Amino acid sequence: MKLNKNSSQHLQKLLFAIAKKHKKALQQLFDSEAESMMTLARQSLIHEQSAQQVLLKTFVIIWENADSYTEDIGSARGWIYSVLRHQIREHYRENYQTHALALAKEPAFKPIGMREVQEELNPEIQTEETFHYYFEQLTEEQQSSLLTVYLSPDLQAVTATRMGIPLGRLKEDLSIGLHHLARSLPHLPRHEEGLLLGEFVLGGMSEGDLRQVDDIIDKTKDSTYIILLWEELFTEFIAQLQPYSLDSSVWKSLSSKLKALHHQQKEQERKEYDSAYHDGPSEADQALQQKVATLTKDGKKMPLGLRLHFLWRSIKFWQCLGLACLLFALAVLFWPSSSNSLHWVAVLSDRSANPTVGWTLKINQKGQALITPAYQQVGQSNVDLQLWSSKDKGRTMQAVAILDATKTNAFELQNLGEIQPNQIFYISLEPKNTPSASKPRGSILFQGPVVSLNTE
Repeated sequence: MKLNKNSSQHLQKLLFAIAKKHKKALQQLFDSEAESMMTLARQSLIHEQSAQQVLLKTFVIIWENADSYTEDIGSARGWIYSVLRHQIREHYRENYQTHALALAKEPAFKPIGMREVQEELNPEIQTEETFHYYFEQLTEEQQSSLLTVYLSPDLQAVTATRMGIPLGRLKEDLSIGLHHLARSLPHLPRHEEGLLLGEFVLGGMSEGDLRQVDDIIDKTKDSTYIILLWEELFTEFIAQLQPYSLDSSVWKSLSSKLKALHHQQKEQERKEYDSAYHDGPSEADQALQQKVATLTKDGKKMPLGLRLHFLWRSIKFWQCLGLACLLFALAVLFWPSSSNSLHWVAVLSDRSANPTVGWTLKINQKGQALITPAYQQVGQSNVDLQLWSSKDKGRTMQAVAILDATKTNAFELQNLGEIQPNQIFYISLEPKNTPSASKPRGSILFQGPVVSLNTE
């Protein structure tokens, strides 16, 4: 059978992106799989509210643990649905009294002929390549046994009672069904351990059988790969269910849960950070404090070395010192100077209908200038960015400097003479390494007038 490899690869890429905390990838996974997952949860738990709780919890777990998935452990789809089905079983056990009676009233699941439906939907796929072609070769009871066990979160013994057959006969149906699928589909394991892992994925095994499975998992190197292989295969059963449409509010609920979880994690980090400063003193500090208490009791002064030790260990001292250094740095940075204070500023925008700021020009009292790109710009190897100045609104221009589009450019403006209000600066695109000219040869990209900051 040909599995949907494109879909599997897509889900794998989404899990890798989710592991890096890309929320858009989580939303894409939700859009792709949530309705199918909700359909399965709704069939297994009967109650819609419980199914929705499990769905949300599953996506939160995927968000938090996607980094534990790696390509070598097996199917991404199998991993996603194994998380979901584990949460379904956990919710069922935790709320057994609520769900057991409702589920007991549900009849055994009767198979629906999906092969013909798939042939109509995908006529290009050969019949022998579909899962349901081989699944429908089983008897109706064997199909029903596989489906009912997979869709039920209860024990196989309870499922047998729902079906009205002995437990031994149910297990025989499962064994025959798994052997038939393994013989028919070449990518499935045919050894007994692999078939027992398939029954484990179907669910509902007794404690004795689970102990046997635990031994197989411990001894079989590729047991996780086999489990996820069966898990992905059995998602084909979801096609037997009535599709479920999710309301957009479910994604909003998930987003709210993720935000609350993020705030909770940040708060926990803050508490852990704070606790590092509020832990009790070490044994060495206690000994020094005892020494201080003895000196105080005897009326003696604390030695300078001991004073410096406590000052060094004082958090308030370092906080005050840091604050003082910050204030000093700000004072140096912003203290006005007659020679270096900012005098002129020009904002150079593009010439579109909705101008965008491209560069900022700052000139101090000495005529020293800094011009900085307002956003990351990509330099070109065959052209230069030329800065120009004009005191008569562009009728005559004077070349100033060649600009580097990737950084702040510094240069002197003495050759321009005295800067005048509304003097206009331009940036043009010029051929590389051309002689200086009296006016731009290429197109003007940005322009803007200078404004004086001198209020006197």
